[in-house]
Amino acid sequence: MKVVDKIRNNKSLQFYVLLVVLIEALLGLTNCCFAVGYRSNLLSPVGMVHFMLIHLGDAVLLLLPFWLLAPKCRKWMWAVPVALTVWCFAQIVYNITYQEIMPYSSFLFTSNVSKVLVDSVIGLIHATALMTVVFTVAAWVVYRKWISSKARQEKVLSLRGKCVAVVSSLLIAIATQLGTTYRIYYLDDTYTDFSEAVNELYTRIGGRYKGYFLNHGFVAYTLHSIATAYEAPMTEEEEAAIKQYIEKEIPCYTDNTYASGRQNLILIIVESLNSWAIDLKIDGREVTPVLNALVADSTNIVALNVQGQVKNGRSSDGKFIYDTGLLPLLDKAVVMHYGNAPYPSLAKALKGCHAMEICMDAPGLWNIEGTNQSYGFKELYYQRQYKDKLVANGYRADELLFAEAAQTIASTKQPFFAQIVTATMHSPYDTPDVDTTWISQSKQYTPQVRNYLERAAYFDRHLGLFLQQMSQKGLLANTVVAIASDHTELVDDAPEGRPSLSPTGNECALIIVGAKQGKRIDRVVGQVDVYPTLLDVMGANDYEWKGLGYSLLRIDVASAAVFPQEIVGDKVSPLVEHQRRAWEMSGLIIKKHWFNGTR
Repeated sequence: MKVVDKIRNNKSLQFYVLLVVLIEALLGLTNCCFAVGYRSNLLSPVGMVHFMLIHLGDAVLLLLPFWLLAPKCRKWMWAVPVALTVWCFAQIVYNITYQEIMPYSSFLFTSNVSKVLVDSVIGLIHATALMTVVFTVAAWVVYRKWISSKARQEKVLSLRGKCVAVVSSLLIAIATQLGTTYRIYYLDDTYTDFSEAVNELYTRIGGRYKGYFLNHGFVAYTLHSIATAYEAPMTEEEEAAIKQYIEKEIPCYTDNTYASGRQNLILIIVESLNSWAIDLKIDGREVTPVLNALVADSTNIVALNVQGQVKNGRSSDGKFIYDTGLLPLLDKAVVMHYGNAPYPSLAKALKGCHAMEICMDAPGLWNIEGTNQSYGFKELYYQRQYKDKLVANGYRADELLFAEAAQTIASTKQPFFAQIVTATMHSPYDTPDVDTTWISQSKQYTPQVRNYLERAAYFDRHLGLFLQQMSQKGLLANTVVAIASDHTELVDDAPEGRPSLSPTGNECALIIVGAKQGKRIDRVVGQVDVYPTLLDVMGANDYEWKGLGYSLLRIDVASAAVFPQEIVGDKVSPLVEHQRRAWEMSGLIIKKHWFNGTR
């Protein structure tokens, strides 16, 4: 009873407990959102206790300044849960699309703020994210009504009291970390002893920062992010490892056995094109008849099981993979931090081709202007140049994009490489955002899926018109047209309400029209395999850099590493070890500025 009375009479202690409970609630809610679909055992009673303990450690560490401040200044500790509310809200929304934690660096990308981004965020907000705000507001009401209004002037803690509070907080944090780490070690037979488990669990990220947060909590994740943000100069061992990898594991063939003989390349990178949308019928009618016809044509190269390998850069990662043959970074958006390096690229490999990029985005979005130059393009056609036309046609981006691309390409001297980047199929899908058709009248699937399919049908129509124009201008006979998804999109949180080729729905599409010979590839492949395949089709194998993937015309790829430790497809394939290691080596190549020298 004395303890209860002490808490009842000590408003500072009540305030502290309130903040601890609020932080526990915010991080616990975020943890539950991350755990859904990640590891089912994390939502078990034991898993929930794990969350509570690890976030108790987070709370006492975040609130350490509380005991060092004078009682009248402790109200400023509200800054901690308010900032944490913003972080948790952003993470819950971000996780819906990316299935990963939003890195701290991404909070600084003000150049990416646009109508599309704002609309996407608004469309992703749901009750769970709003609960973070509700928790904080409720705690503030409690504070104002029952704590601050009745607070009395309290004595400043003595030096001894401050030391006791700080040491106690640190001991609680350490105990919760060691306890939860022991639980992981106890359940996992991978480790031979506890010290090995501690070393592995705290120094290795394992491909998913979300997993690091789930295992170790907010403070440990933040400290790990700070520690890994430091980029030490390349060591001799790292340089030797990269050299050995490139010399021994990067293909060095120079023959052009699979060359199409066509001089021009049009690469259409399609926003959020899910493979399951192709060949789909609603009420007996085809949603994407143009794409369906291309897939059915046996003279084309078709792969509808291309595993998405994009990370925090999302669309920009997809373009990065296709243009450079490298994999993106696991912890940062590569184009924002390393986008201006002189990467080897498809545009540079197609020597003699006039390389241009055509999109409807602003040049600052995902560093489009910078990467356009670093990837070796000579021209960039972007939103600002089409602003008046976009306003006039009601921002029907893909319609205008294909119309302008047709005119620009027709007036360009051959040979050329035109990269066209679409936008209309971008999330959210709370509205069709295009003229509706019979799809919206159907009762099949959820409204979000129908809205997505309206946009897929819209893209398909204008793709057909574009190809028709290219044919009429006599360009298709000398042009390879490659159509590739930049990434996939979940579309709807309810799996039962949407079609899918797999539980994850992570299948991108690749269609290459105008190849020397057609090929249907139903096996699992990765986005990183597109770059070397296009080099083969375009007869550009005199270019030394073949990328980190495999040409689908030379190797029967049947697996893909979507994370270093996450293999999809044939897990015992002899290619798996290379596919895993490609992530590590790609990260080193990018972060150590391998291509900045004379290499």
